[in-house]
Amino acid sequence: MNLYNGLNKEDMTLLQEAGVEIKNREYDQEELKKCENQVVEYIMSHSMNEISKVESRYRNLLQKITF
Repeated sequence: MNLYNGLNKEDMTLLQEAGVEIKNREYDQEELKKCENQVVEYIMSHSMNEISKVESRYRNLLQKITF
């Protein structure tokens, strides 16, 4: 999957917020899993009161990049 072409601008912004650098190239399943893990780590780095709010912002993005 080419994340650069496969995601919209909002998704790209969310990835940048989570510290995931995306390039215009094909990503294999292992690389996508690393991206997913990085996003999950970002979500979990928030306070207990914020996690559900942040997770809801990233839910659709996570569905797009997971298999």
